[in-house]
Amino acid sequence: MRALCILALSACTSTSPPPPHPAQNKPPSAPCLLAVDDALARLSAPDEALTHADLDLDGDGLLDPIVTHPSSCGSGGCTWELYLSHGTCARHVGELFGVKPRQLPHVHDGLVEIAIDQRDGCAGMARVEVRAWFDGASYVAHEMRTCDCPERPDASSAPDANCEEWHLPTDAKSSAN
Repeated sequence: MRALCILALSACTSTSPPPPHPAQNKPPSAPCLLAVDDALARLSAPDEALTHADLDLDGDGLLDPIVTHPSSCGSGGCTWELYLSHGTCARHVGELFGVKPRQLPHVHDGLVEIAIDQRDGCAGMARVEVRAWFDGASYVAHEMRTCDCPERPDASSAPDANCEEWHLPTDAKSSAN
């Protein structure tokens, strides 16, 4: 009996590492996507000539793919597909239209806020500025404003001089009522 107790105690004090935690072996919650292949399909792009504007969306120090294709661009900007990297896989987290997306310092649901402008002439002075945040599933516009051309070319050199106040996007206003 004494030998069994000693064996049992020696098993409890083993120096071997514990088995991995079950959560470490779980597959990602979203299917593993290859960002390039998925973006080409979403953009109906004929080849792999993607343009990148990669940003660190989740603050992990790694750039997440934000891509477009020249065939999805027009005079106001491009359709940008946003992905969150996880190792060699990526999860699609939204789509925005405009000129190159920019990272803002605010975080919402774990991901940074993004600004993007949709150009409408007047050397970029006429535009719609959009701020988008992550709602837990994808990036959605939460604020916007329209900026017009100055009345006179010398009227003001301040880029915000002809912009309205920030407000909810039109579709968000109607769903909030």
